Amino acid sequence: QVLIPLWNSWSFFSLYANAAAGGDGHDATWRTDSAHPMDRYILAKLRDYVVELPGQMDANAIADACESTRTFIDVLTNWYIRRSRERFWDTGSGDSSATHAAFDTLYTTLEVLTRVSAPLLPLVTEEIWRGLTGGRSVHLADWPDASQLPADDDLVTAMDAVRAVC
Repeated sequence: QVLIPLWNSWSFFSLYANAAAGGDGHDATWRTDSAHPMDRYILAKLRDYVVELPGQMDANAIADACESTRTFIDVLTNWYIRRSRERFWDTGSGDSSATHAAFDTLYTTLEVLTRVSAPLLPLVTEEIWRGLTGGRSVHLADWPDASQLPADDDLVTAMDAVRAVC
């Protein structure tokens, strides 16, 4: 419920980012300024995850930390990526800003997710993080600063209600 969906998210990103722009690829960057509601939602959920996990780890509530990780990855794969697939496919319409915003948001989400979940998933996060950043090791990276991620409690509440209905 965690390793395969996380790996599939990385595979989806790497496959479609490399195929974007007519096969030239898209060089995704760390970005949190997308105005698209799905992007804002996943980044706000990521912020909540970044805030929540350290408290669970500090309290040695490893089962809770694992559940928080599973829940976030479920939102990422079964809501954000699934509902945003068309945005990742640049159809050659000339306006690729929505595609770039989707790739940049997914890149940001995966990069932060790997840093936060590295204590729980050391090997798979290492491989994904190196693939994303080309860096030496996720375990040498700084803990993400939640204040760099947008907060939108109203959007999260509304989107969670929609997810529950679906």
